[in-house]
Amino acid sequence: MTVNELFEECKKQIEAGHGEKQVWISSDDEGNSFHQLLYDFTPLTEDNKENFETYYGEYLDKDNDIILG
Repeated sequence: MTVNELFEECKKQIEAGHGEKQVWISSDDEGNSFHQLLYDFTPLTEDNKENFETYYGEYLDKDNDIILG
């Protein structure tokens, strides 16, 4: 999902009166468990890129430089 796609989905929820509700996300791709979204956007930088690549390298799109925390 892109930032633009996420924005459009958020906009729909705000318009439906859900703007103050908590955001929960899936802990895996099958939806077996969920947890609160704990952080906002985290840009990849030279300081943190190695950490993300070490643990999530296979999932990162090398053309993008923003992920959700």
